[in-house]
Amino acid sequence: MEIVITAIHSEISSSVKSYARDKVSRLDKYFDKAKKTNVNIHAEPGNYDVELICNANHHTFTVNVHTKESVQEAIDLAVDKMSTQLKRSKGKLKGHKGKERRKKLAKDIKRVTQRLQKLEMVARKLEKEVGDDGFFNKYEEFFEAADEAK
Repeated sequence: MEIVITAIHSEISSSVKSYARDKVSRLDKYFDKAKKTNVNIHAEPGNYDVELICNANHHTFTVNVHTKESVQEAIDLAVDKMSTQLKRSKGKLKGHKGKERRKKLAKDIKRVTQRLQKLEMVARKLEKEVGDDGFFNKYEEFFEAADEAK
């Protein structure tokens, strides 16, 4: 990800730039499609504004933070807000359609296994009833009646 750091109406030290670059570079782990991030820092004594603009595939994410504490705190807050936005956006892109399909498939599998268990129980009962006589010998009359009905 390309990171562009700009100071607006003020000068910022190289340590602040490296701090901002380090923090913003961590956003890659949340949204790997980010191409470029602009960090605009407006620093006056007692007023620190940080604006992050992250450009990803056909999306632009913007965060503005104002604090009176320090530039580093403003950068931290902006990165936290941006990470929240990127996580949310990635979740929406990912979709959850597969989750519903998996649930339906699990229900279908459960239903089929229950039916198979019932069929196995019926087969065992029939084996016990039939014994050595054989299934067709015992129920020969039933099959003859069924054939005549056709």
